[in-house]
Amino acid sequence: QLPHNPASTIEMCNPTVEPNKGSVAMVERTALEKLSDMVDSAMSSAFGNLGESLALRPCFYIVLAFVIVAGCGSGFAGFATESRADKLWIPQGTEAQSAQANYNSNYDKPFRFDYLIGTPASGDMLDK
Repeated sequence: QLPHNPASTIEMCNPTVEPNKGSVAMVERTALEKLSDMVDSAMSSAFGNLGESLALRPCFYIVLAFVIVAGCGSGFAGFATESRADKLWIPQGTEAQSAQANYNSNYDKPFRFDYLIGTPASGDMLDK
């Protein structure tokens, strides 16, 4: 049985501390742990470099953000509003749309607009 050594326990729990040669923590790392370390170091260095670049040239990144937003938002210029109910609510190219077109060609519109404008014969309407 190995004697209790608090330093070796700390070394085993903290993977960033290199274990001393010959200590209990000097155990062969698995392939998954090695891959995890490689991914971690690659991500740390990539984001570290990005952060340093951002700190050195903030105006460039502000302009870059505006250019990207303007580029993505340029598609809104081609939008057109649709207010015809038959185009909005009936799927295009369906039997319902052809039946509606057939109905509209054979029958009159179901309603008409009429306007009635009332005027007084003499004087002002507000005085009556």
